[in-house]
Amino acid sequence: MAYERKCDRMKKYLLIFVVGIFTYFIVNAYTGFFSRDNISEVQNLEGYIYIEDNELYFDSVEIVTGNDMDRIKELNLIEANDYPNGYYIYNPETDVASYELTDDTQYVFTDSKLLFVKEADSDRIYETSEKQEFIEGSSYQNISLEQQRIPYYIVIQENQVISIREEFIYTQ
Repeated sequence: MAYERKCDRMKKYLLIFVVGIFTYFIVNAYTGFFSRDNISEVQNLEGYIYIEDNELYFDSVEIVTGNDMDRIKELNLIEANDYPNGYYIYNPETDVASYELTDDTQYVFTDSKLLFVKEADSDRIYETSEKQEFIEGSSYQNISLEQQRIPYYIVIQENQVISIREEFIYTQ
């Protein structure tokens, strides 16, 4: 008899536990606790950049490569005229967004001037968290967004720039 009462109590505790867990998930699902809005989304973007103080001004572009035949046809591009280097930068309008540069922002570029990379026969890829090194060593030119012609890849999270990457192919 004592054993049966003990089993009944254990069943009640188990039922209370299961109902509690179920209620926890229902309440949190209803309030949006588990929604994607609470997860800080990382964005990978490509476009022209302009740096002023700790602010990155960014104009998004689309890089159409020679492999994207559907998009080439859609834009009526002709290889000899529009993308002789194997890519076309499509930027129908300037739409500027701004993001915060932090001390943790990573800058990756090809150090063609050999300011930081000393091995001339290396790939010359240089990574730094120093904004000034990026400005001095990369192909970035401190000119307005409307005059920029070199696209950069940026990673954004919570309105902060995680990284800026220069691709050497687009600096030529």
